[in-house]
Amino acid sequence: LWACAHLHPRISLSSLTSLTSSSAISRLKEFSAQNLSITAWSMAKLGIGHTFLPKLADEIVSKLDELTPQNLSNVAWSYAKAETPAFHLFDLLTSVCLKRINEFPPQELSNIQWALSTAGFRCLDLSLAIAEHSIPIINQFKPKELASLSWGLAKHNVRHLSFLQHTSRYVLAN
Repeated sequence: LWACAHLHPRISLSSLTSLTSSSAISRLKEFSAQNLSITAWSMAKLGIGHTFLPKLADEIVSKLDELTPQNLSNVAWSYAKAETPAFHLFDLLTSVCLKRINEFPPQELSNIQWALSTAGFRCLDLSLAIAEHSIPIINQFKPKELASLSWGLAKHNVRHLSFLQHTSRYVLAN
């Protein structure tokens, strides 16, 4: 699926991706946490998430603690991108992210906040933790990451004055 997602939309792969996705769904229990994350990302990228992602959610929940920050942000991005309701998954995912916030680099912080805001899932504690954790590493953010993070916080009406001040200083200096 990952390869299909990278080739798509350059090549019409609808029958192959449908067959591959069906096969993957039947073997989910065999997947590692990382493979579940990659499968979710691939399905969302291919535009077939709405069909298959609901079937993936329970298996992802069973392995949430094994997911890396990148895997967690990929899962959140996938469900948000595919516009697939997964509030139970998001509820548990935000708890894991909150506990492990210090492990998250800029891109994953940005992706998580973007996904929460896009999916309409509000977790004020996590959003505030993301803003707070971003301050000392603000200079590590790429412009798109900082823009996505700022948009996500603003969309959920999260006001973190220190984050705004540090972001403004950083943007004006660069």
